[in-house]
Amino acid sequence: MADNKTLGILIAGLGIGLVYMPTRKKPSSDFVQVQGTTIPGASVQFYRANPFVNAGTSADSNGIYVLHSQLDNIPNLTPGTYTVTVTKMGSATITKTVTLVAGYNTVNLPPDGGGEEDYVQVQGHSNVDFSFYRANPFVNVGASRDADGFYSLHSIYDNLPNFTPGNYALINSISGLTIKTVTLLAGSNTVNVP
Repeated sequence: MADNKTLGILIAGLGIGLVYMPTRKKPSSDFVQVQGTTIPGASVQFYRANPFVNAGTSADSNGIYVLHSQLDNIPNLTPGTYTVTVTKMGSATITKTVTLVAGYNTVNLPPDGGGEEDYVQVQGHSNVDFSFYRANPFVNVGASRDADGFYSLHSIYDNLPNFTPGNYALINSISGLTIKTVTLLAGSNTVNVP
């Protein structure tokens, strides 16, 4: 009889655990997400007068920010024209007018207020330490990986003036051998290294 009582308590306990299991709400297809790069640690504010929206977020240590109408509970973040303001103490304020569409939007906000052609950013995942190498103009910059193997380099934020569009050899930092050759374009690039 003690075994049946123990089994009943165990089943009841499992039933209570199942009742209280949290579920994550999946966003519907009717959303606006805006993401991009700017000054690391800066505040990024999207403003529109009608219907009123004043929604913001902060860029992470790599300058990446994301704002999602549903996941961040901003129902008025809908397609339309916005004034975006980027502020950080010690940096010039960036203001830009952008038009967001339904779905995914990329809005990069370089510190000089310029466009995509004014910088090169590359991010990705790597299982090895490596560097981007080019002979002319000379570039040899290592990509610092985080604990999960992700890296990010930005020509402006990382003060790499010669890190411009062009062909680069990816050099293994241990062996010195070329892993592969890639072409980086102006703006944002993704390069994963096996």
